[in-house]
Amino acid sequence: MRQKLNKSPSATARLGRRMLWSGVAAPLCVATSIIVSSLINPSVNLMRQSISLLSEGPHGFFERAGFVIGGTFIVAFAWTVRKLWPQAQSLARTQTAAGGALVVTGLAIQQGLAPTHGFRIPSPWGALTKMGVIHVVAAGVFFGALIVSCGTVAQGLLTNPQWRRPAAYSLFSGAAIALLLPAFVVTADLGGPAGALERLAGLVGALWEGWLALWLQGQTHRRYILS
Repeated sequence: MRQKLNKSPSATARLGRRMLWSGVAAPLCVATSIIVSSLINPSVNLMRQSISLLSEGPHGFFERAGFVIGGTFIVAFAWTVRKLWPQAQSLARTQTAAGGALVVTGLAIQQGLAPTHGFRIPSPWGALTKMGVIHVVAAGVFFGALIVSCGTVAQGLLTNPQWRRPAAYSLFSGAAIALLLPAFVVTADLGGPAGALERLAGLVGALWEGWLALWLQGQTHRRYILS
């Protein structure tokens, strides 16, 4: 019995490290789908047009699948965080929201279902259908949850002097995304490099998500973290 009790923590840590890889798989999956979609849809201007346009047309399946699978991975990552560190509920909730919103973003595309095509509202990206509105709102929730996740991690790490650099990186990532998104909206309306700004915000978020998963893998031996 004593041997089993001694082996239990290491077994839990090993399982946690494996499951935390879903946090690395998520940004890799989304990034790969965007790159593939960009290569097979050269008509989409990477500098000026939104990533969402890659979800349209006969080849849009690649990006949509990447969003759905990537969002599912983030939800799995959030579940793992909740199990390993029960006190880190705020991070688990915001990551669950981010993953769920990303799944909805991949499912609710601008083309939408046939009954929604008659509905249009103006936007910097053109006239949106009902499904397009859901897509934009879900994308906003995704980025918003990502920003809050960055802030939550930064706040939790600032309590420990040895984690000030990771805390600063997390805070910088959240602030960068929060600044890039309004710039994206404004430049989209003015005909500027909106696509580049949106992709940069996505890159910052992807790097942070992967970093968080890798960093947490090295902390699976700690009972309390991000409290």
